[in-house]
Amino acid sequence: MLDILSDPVARVPGFGLDTPFDFPSHHFTDNWAVGVTGAFTVAVWIGNFSGRPMRQVSGVTGAGPLLHRALLAVAQRYDPGVLLTPADVGAVRVSICRLSGLRAGAGCAATTAVEEWFLPGSEPARECDWHSAGGGGGVAWPAEYAEWVQQSGLGDTAAAAAAEPASGAAPGRGVAAGFRIVSPPEGDRYQVPPGVEARYATIALPAAGAPGDAPVRWWVDGAPTRSARWQLRPGRHSIRVVAASGRVAEVAVEVR
Repeated sequence: MLDILSDPVARVPGFGLDTPFDFPSHHFTDNWAVGVTGAFTVAVWIGNFSGRPMRQVSGVTGAGPLLHRALLAVAQRYDPGVLLTPADVGAVRVSICRLSGLRAGAGCAATTAVEEWFLPGSEPARECDWHSAGGGGGVAWPAEYAEWVQQSGLGDTAAAAAAEPASGAAPGRGVAAGFRIVSPPEGDRYQVPPGVEARYATIALPAAGAPGDAPVRWWVDGAPTRSARWQLRPGRHSIRVVAASGRVAEVAVEVR
């Protein structure tokens, strides 16, 4: 846990520089600073017990210097000790592809692979098959990410959707075989949350397995739709997609 918390850079790709985990002081009413050693933990709070705001006193200028002095004072009476490392508690370090979350393979570039700690037995067993062994930079995206890849402009989703599954690939992972509807799955049941505006109660309509960049056409209950998202409405519905080649896929869903 300490190893994870000590790496703020790891949160940047997912959350950006300003994250929900940055808790600003509310009108400078609270200052917090915490220091951890192998033998003890020191936490410092600075503020007015009445709740009255302080005058531009941040954690750096307020609680920080006091924490420094408190840690040194405690260390004079107690041996600080040494913090345990993940290896000390039996964790194993594995090179992981930061894109797929699988073991880094020959096609994963140095910028894609990252070292991570795992409890024994919890580390990924399968090698990443999203990247080609030649390291050409191409990504064979799994079908379930087709819509996200298309919206993000990260690459060609059709190549992943039309390819055959890699040898030894686990069910439900990797590329999809054949033309099909990725979302919604057959038999899915949905319920519109109370109070949610209709424009927000939608689901994506991605398909997988169409060759190249060929467009597909969608029908809901026999009526054509050009939107990439379908607005939920109560009842049983039939959703059909037709590829340029004439191949058809269809699912039935229910909305309560």
